[in-house]
Amino acid sequence: MGEDPLKRHTFVVEAAGEPDVLMRVLGPFAVQEATITDLRLDRRDDTLRLFIEAGGVGDDRAALIARRLEGLAAVRGVAFGWRSADLPYP
Repeated sequence: MGEDPLKRHTFVVEAAGEPDVLMRVLGPFAVQEATITDLRLDRRDDTLRLFIEAGGVGDDRAALIARRLEGLAAVRGVAFGWRSADLPYP
């Protein structure tokens, strides 16, 4: 059974504001061959909050991405969920 092409997983990642943290956070998405469809980054002091929307992965692979993100030393927290791509994004 293939992946739902209209399903998008949204990840919110809070991480230390280290110079290469964005590249480290994006690594698990590349390994799972996820397609990044949206990326927003907010910086506050020494903390980054990244909002990453990805398609092309099912629930199991999205959960695996979340676990890999949680295992990164610079990451302080991860939350994720999903939405249908035919719904408007805020």
